[in-house]
Amino acid sequence: MRQWRQRLERLGTRFPVGKRWKALRASLWVCSALLVLTAAAFPLGTGTHGWTFSSSMGYALSLFSLLWLWTALALPFAVRWMGARLRMKNSLFRKQALAFTVVSILPLGHLAAVAGVVAFLCRQGGLQLSDHKWVWGYLAFGYVALTAFAVFLMARDLAGRISDSLRVISNGMQMASRLDFDHPIVTVERDEVGRLSDTFTNMSQVVKTRVNLLQALFNNVRIFSGLLSVEKILDHTLKTFRSLEEASEIVVALWDEEGGKLEVVRTSQNRPEVMGLRFAPGEGLFGRVLRDHQFLACPGEDYLKIARGCGAEERLWGKPDYVVAIPMMFKGTLKGAIALYDLSLGDFRLDAKAEYLQGLANQVSIFLENARLYGLVIRDRLTGLYVHSFIEAELENLLAQARRYKFPVSFLMLDVDKFKSINDQYGHAAGNQLLVSLANALKSVSRDADLPARYGGDEFEIVLPHTDKEGGRVYAEKLRKAVEETELEIAPGVKVKVTVSVGLATYPHDAPTSAQLQEAADSALYGAKALGRNCIVLYQTSASIR
Repeated sequence: MRQWRQRLERLGTRFPVGKRWKALRASLWVCSALLVLTAAAFPLGTGTHGWTFSSSMGYALSLFSLLWLWTALALPFAVRWMGARLRMKNSLFRKQALAFTVVSILPLGHLAAVAGVVAFLCRQGGLQLSDHKWVWGYLAFGYVALTAFAVFLMARDLAGRISDSLRVISNGMQMASRLDFDHPIVTVERDEVGRLSDTFTNMSQVVKTRVNLLQALFNNVRIFSGLLSVEKILDHTLKTFRSLEEASEIVVALWDEEGGKLEVVRTSQNRPEVMGLRFAPGEGLFGRVLRDHQFLACPGEDYLKIARGCGAEERLWGKPDYVVAIPMMFKGTLKGAIALYDLSLGDFRLDAKAEYLQGLANQVSIFLENARLYGLVIRDRLTGLYVHSFIEAELENLLAQARRYKFPVSFLMLDVDKFKSINDQYGHAAGNQLLVSLANALKSVSRDADLPARYGGDEFEIVLPHTDKEGGRVYAEKLRKAVEETELEIAPGVKVKVTVSVGLATYPHDAPTSAQLQEAADSALYGAKALGRNCIVLYQTSASIR
């Protein structure tokens, strides 16, 4: 009995919510109660009280009432069963079929109930229904009118439900067509239209994620394309991956062709103790990437197995956290790898971001290769300093900015005193080593903005932006003194002391153009040679460039 009561309660809650539907549901149960009373009263009344209403009519009405009551109770279960068999749970068809059924049989039930009440009243008043046939006409007309009105309400409600949901979906599609994915499509109904809106909302979120990732990829590619320094590219790589993922540590390792290993070159936490760690194929997380050339993502338990027994990996991280390693591929060749340690799984969705992260890593490898090739063009292979052709182009651009923003630029030229004697005494290999040692000295005293270069042979040149003549003189003296006081290694166990002569010219005081500035510094260098070497000569001119 309890089971049937629970079913009836569930049935009552499955009718559409709303004032009209609550009224129809209440009317259904009232009508059912009247019919039960009518069905019980007619047989008893015809046998004991001698009603004028025929007993056959009473029995027929009683049978009809019981059938109607059974239909009213059983039909919703039948519709529910059919919807389940057709896999139409929360289906718009199932809801409306149930509602139309109730609306169709409800007026007929009311008619039967009213007929029973009229017959009872006629008996009490001593009237015979056969003398008042107009009553049945009114009842029939009332049934038709009530049915039509109920069907109208049902049709209007159905149309309203569908049109409102479709209007919401249509507005959502229009916003999505304008790449506005910040407004999810929400419908009240959970039927086919509701599921359609949910599906479209999910699709919009996927498209939004893809669009955002592509936009971020485009922005990063645009920024990377303007970087020609390996150091700047690596720094921006860490910055980019930090902005994308919440990871405790991000490590970049590059391929060392001579050693055949991956070497750690950058970390987001700036840990000098792990710089230079090297991983052979199969060793640690980077070793797995080096061996397989595949995107690798693993939880803490699997990572511990990878880190176990690898001293370099244990020094680098070695904690039981979720990690991701991304190979940096260029034309099918591994150029490096990026590892993200202690990654937040809530923020990292592998299915949505793996392809994007791999694409970004491949783009980084392309720009690193471009930077390497560019470095081969603009840098001297022996000393690692810039070449003269690069300095000429940079000096032209720098002077153009100086004219616009009114700042000075100093230009130095220097060469090694008596360099030929070094070559004659120790050989050209020793001379080349001397030039390398001198280039390192130049780098050590130069600022990041300064541009030291090898002019050719034993001559060097340096561009000092935002430096006037006095600032250039201070820099030149610092450089001259550092070279004079330092023993430069020219061979294993062989060190010598050398000196340099320096010529200095400054824009705009000494020359207005790049060519004239270089010519002025070269003239000052010859003056230093004439004065006995190991000194600095400032170019002197009577003209002042405004």
